[in-house]
Amino acid sequence: MTLSERETFHYHIDSQNRIIQVSPNWDAFALANDAPEVCAHKILNRPLMDFLSGFETKHLYDIMLSKVRSTQNSLTVPFRCDAPALRRFMELTMRPREGGGIEFQTVILREDDRVPTILLDRASRRGGEPVSMCAWCKKVQVESEWLEVEDAVARLDLFQGPVVPELTHGICGSCRTQVENEMAG
Repeated sequence: MTLSERETFHYHIDSQNRIIQVSPNWDAFALANDAPEVCAHKILNRPLMDFLSGFETKHLYDIMLSKVRSTQNSLTVPFRCDAPALRRFMELTMRPREGGGIEFQTVILREDDRVPTILLDRASRRGGEPVSMCAWCKKVQVESEWLEVEDAVARLDLFQGPVVPELTHGICGSCRTQVENEMAG
């Protein structure tokens, strides 16, 4: 299923950061992306942090949530939500809600087809040394560089082995700066 440009998804958290509501199109997006474990009936009333990976990503979300709550202002940041055969450029807006809750709105800005990449295929056999992927831009860290997924696959020579690395999540310097600038503005 290919989703149309500018499709929007919403979810809300309460003051304790539990997911309390998702938009009607939430499950269709989850299933289209081979992620039945994040369908509404499996995530509602659970902590948002259960669905984020990597210390840096969780820490950055904590900072953003605190900023939205303390200033009572919305915060908007760009991010990517890629699939094996698709680059998905999105925008996340966090809006304060009454009682300390926060509404999250994600908008698909653009989708670009690409040759499917094994590193993002959830069905790929995993093992060996993990690699870090930026939670925002989806670049992969190879030594001291952050590379597009396809470049990282080539550099790591992933097609030579029987397994691909586990993915962990962090944030590259460029995205960290961009998010920090958004929060300061």
